[in-house]
Amino acid sequence: MDDRSDFKGATLWGLGDYLAALHAARSLDTITPKEFDQRTRHLLGALTKLPLFAGELPSRSYDTRSLQPVDYGGNPVPEGNGWSALDLGRMLAALYNLKSCHPEYTAAVDKIVLDWSYLRVVREGILSSATVTKEEDGRYLTRVNPEIRLGYEEYAARAFQLWGFNLDRSAVGGEYQTSSVEGLKVPIQRHRTDTNSKVNQYTVSNPFVLYALEFGLDPKMRSLFEPIFQAQAERYRRTGTLTASATTLIDRKPYTVHSTITGQGESWVALGDDGQPVPKGRLVSTAVAFAYHALLPDNKYSQQLQEGTTDLYNPLVGFYEGFYETTGKTAVGFTSSTNSMILQSLLYNLTNRQPLIRPTTMNSLWWQTVSKGNSGRGLPNTATQQTKLTSDSSGSYWVSDGEKTHLVTGTK
Repeated sequence: MDDRSDFKGATLWGLGDYLAALHAARSLDTITPKEFDQRTRHLLGALTKLPLFAGELPSRSYDTRSLQPVDYGGNPVPEGNGWSALDLGRMLAALYNLKSCHPEYTAAVDKIVLDWSYLRVVREGILSSATVTKEEDGRYLTRVNPEIRLGYEEYAARAFQLWGFNLDRSAVGGEYQTSSVEGLKVPIQRHRTDTNSKVNQYTVSNPFVLYALEFGLDPKMRSLFEPIFQAQAERYRRTGTLTASATTLIDRKPYTVHSTITGQGESWVALGDDGQPVPKGRLVSTAVAFAYHALLPDNKYSQQLQEGTTDLYNPLVGFYEGFYETTGKTAVGFTSSTNSMILQSLLYNLTNRQPLIRPTTMNSLWWQTVSKGNSGRGLPNTATQQTKLTSDSSGSYWVSDGEKTHLVTGTK
């Protein structure tokens, strides 16, 4: 399954989306048990064959026909181009839930994840990703840096915690800098002293709604999620512009557009991956609209989002990415990420608003191997999940001990 309809390549995040979509489609009875089994086994078989970067972890992107590493432009990179801890987290969440809901695949899943080495992706409670750069002298150097992308880091950390990894410094918690948007304190980045890594910081809905659908809204995540949603609703109330801010893929340059709530110090700016503004590039995301409606079905604004995007559908290939705010024109393009989130949102509607990720058995090869210790592959120190499913008056959610979240007024 390709990440997008016009590109023969997939990231591990995209493959995780696909696996999550398969589970949702089967649960919704839109595919037969036979088709689900065939597609799932085909994907698991492909995962066992992926060449690992430096013998450790899957590379950032693969050609879906040859299963060989490629860069984000589809060009071959035989030695790989590093790994993304965020993409690994997406896949680990999907694989964990496959074991929970379809235990017949447990042995195959455990074999895949036990082939990977976690020595450099999990370090001192922090998630790290690897990049490969070509130096002036022609050498290729690998650099491993902490992941600090807002929302995505927290999502991936929770996924790793399902498998027993201690990620207390990447999981949701600590202090978050905020920016005032529509009179609300919207988080823009985590306040931290453990890294000076620099990335293009922007706030979009995608990771927060995915976290809410799969893990539920623990009190710490809820304090981040609510102002993000409320700012978009308030913008609509003030301007009449329907707003579902997200990262979306389009069929022309810059191909990836981040329709931010806040980014680069500005509210409601559209940015490319390079951090440069994309004039008139803001989109209303179909996936995010569906997700907000699933999560907040009684909210008037989420209902308006659903009504505004329901028709963005092609019966042959699925839902479009969204439509442009300025023109109302449909953004031509189909991605696995958008259609996966829509399927997960529809499933969430039928589960009595329970987190989509369910607990699994602790009696499996993964936990048995962890219990033995001395793996030499960076497995968890103890055969204990670092997060648990709990419930209170606000609902059900996955949470780990000792999480603390404080919103602090930022300087921007």
